[in-house]
Amino acid sequence: MTTSLWPLEWPCQICKDIRPDDKISVISTDVSSEHGWPEGTMRQNVKYCNDRPDCMEKAKVYRYDTANKKDTPESA
Repeated sequence: MTTSLWPLEWPCQICKDIRPDDKISVISTDVSSEHGWPEGTMRQNVKYCNDRPDCMEKAKVYRYDTANKKDTPESA
């Protein structure tokens, strides 16, 4: 007996919607230099909706280290 993994679904890290596998793509970006590390040391992978232009554009500049920061008195 074979267990099927389909339908796979993934969350878009930009709009947060849960989407079918064929509607999600991944952009891989080298972010090493942003942290003062040698090129190729650190990459981030961002899942985004491949059928939504807004998600595609935002995925190009999305950064994990700033995505969830809140405005605080210290950061003002």
